[in-house]
Amino acid sequence: MRGRLGAPRVPPSGPAAWRSRGRGGVIVPGPADPAPTACGAGRPTREERLSTLRSCTAIDLGASSLRVRRGAGAPVASMPARVVLEGQDSIFAMGEDAVAMEGRTWGALKLCRPTSGGTVADQRVTQIMVRTLMRESGRARLTYGGRVGVCVSPAVTDLGAAALRQLCREVGFSDVRLVPQALAAAVGAGIAVNTPYASVLVDLGAEHTSAALVVYGRVIASRSTRTGGDALDALLLRHLREEHQVVIGAAAAQTVKTTLRGARDTVSVRGQDAVTARPRGLMLPVGELHEVLLPRAVAAVCDQVTAVLAGCPVEMAADVYERGIVLTGGGARLHGLVEAVRKESDLPVHVVDDCELIAVKGTQMLMDAGWAGVDRSALRAAALAAGELEPEPAAAP
Repeated sequence: MRGRLGAPRVPPSGPAAWRSRGRGGVIVPGPADPAPTACGAGRPTREERLSTLRSCTAIDLGASSLRVRRGAGAPVASMPARVVLEGQDSIFAMGEDAVAMEGRTWGALKLCRPTSGGTVADQRVTQIMVRTLMRESGRARLTYGGRVGVCVSPAVTDLGAAALRQLCREVGFSDVRLVPQALAAAVGAGIAVNTPYASVLVDLGAEHTSAALVVYGRVIASRSTRTGGDALDALLLRHLREEHQVVIGAAAAQTVKTTLRGARDTVSVRGQDAVTARPRGLMLPVGELHEVLLPRAVAAVCDQVTAVLAGCPVEMAADVYERGIVLTGGGARLHGLVEAVRKESDLPVHVVDDCELIAVKGTQMLMDAGWAGVDRSALRAAALAAGELEPEPAAAP
């Protein structure tokens, strides 16, 4: 495309470049690379194109965050699953900017989640967010024709799975594979899944708490309840309003739970007085917050683990007694949860350091190992990549 004097027009560059199209003001990502200054300059070479086609991408569409990883050595690009819409079509803010606007919208602005329960609620907005994360995940160019693994929850329906495949194909992937979330989390956590010994993983997400029993690379049993981080936030909001006459928003509730991790005696809470409508702050004891949040979270975890183990063989229950429970997801970082679950269940409880990222990392490992359904060789290759197993000795000639 050339201007009046014949010079090529240079579009805005960089991951944050945006432009508006159409009457509705739909915001779409701008080009990530500057226009070439000479014929053929800036174009990918044949080796770069082949490397792009061979690379695998992992996507985790969570209710609280969207995560993308492009290649085993690439960092995990993450973005809060929040978007502020102005009207029906225009995106006012997304990601961290949308989170900062929670409780601060006005007029036609509406805060919503483009993903819910591992499925796509808004196809167009989710596609824009995935493209943005792909640009921020270490490569400037998007992948067209590559492979992608999408981490899905056990409760995903056939319609939801079809929507996920359509989303990935519209982004530019030709080979789309759906990876069970529990299996991906087990691989990412370093659990040896290529064995006959059972493992129980509990995912504490924003909307659900799910438990799954994994044996030989198969999720043989799973249970889920609608008690997640959002339910705990609502519980905290109701407690503050009824007991202390203080009104706070969902973002403030998240801040309270985050501050609780490093607090010793008290936690500062700021909100609005329910009677006078004036700004108000107070200091809450840590023990009071534990009494509000922990019983509900512990009951959700223990009930789902009990439901999963109810119909399993006796030896699998013995495996779980010996190996314990692995907590994943952002809710696993709730202060005091591990000790409370260990005391209630009388089982060993483990939490990985990067518990929010192990699902997308495990998906990447399985995709790099050539996973296509229940593939024992791919599971073993992923276990070797994670350092779980020792390589088998070469056969004697």
